[in-house]
Amino acid sequence: MTQFNATAFRSQLKGDVARPNLFKVTVSFPNETGDASRKFSFTCRSASLPGLTVGQVLVPYFGRIIKFAGDRQFEDFAVRVINDEDYTVRENFERWQNDLDIVNHGSDRKERLANDADRRDHYATVTVTHYSKGGRALKSYTLHNAFPYVVEGVGLDWQENDTAMEFGVVFAYDYFTRGDANGGKEPIVTNPDNSRLLK
Repeated sequence: MTQFNATAFRSQLKGDVARPNLFKVTVSFPNETGDASRKFSFTCRSASLPGLTVGQVLVPYFGRIIKFAGDRQFEDFAVRVINDEDYTVRENFERWQNDLDIVNHGSDRKERLANDADRRDHYATVTVTHYSKGGRALKSYTLHNAFPYVVEGVGLDWQENDTAMEFGVVFAYDYFTRGDANGGKEPIVTNPDNSRLLK
């Protein structure tokens, strides 16, 4: 039976344990007004490292199910944002989402959204960076062609004392690239052969 050994356990941890509260999220708002991008990096109080899911293809064969790897899916990226009294960040999210709305703009709007130049105007990159206790960037994830498809409402209540107003935002995106502490980057895409087409 293996003995419990705190020294051996500690020896398996390189440097220190990673701390989930040492991070920063940045986004470059399309058609930004005010100083929203800079303010967002300070007011984004919670996020996550992006997740990955590979679907399953289930094939019946002689009374049993054979499983094959399916298509890669990228999970939504959700953040929570502290709202201050000038509403700059929230207003930029609302304006961004309004620019994406094609329901009330007809086919011409849809055609413009299909144009590469217009895509750059309405989609953005979102980067989440995780830091060490000493402030060194350990890992970064950059989400490409991201857009906020959910901007949550904010509840108001006369009994909410000593509370900072905040709201949630959920991004959808095409794929992400992963960076390390040495500046290396690795594309994580649906199909590696199509990574050039997604950029």
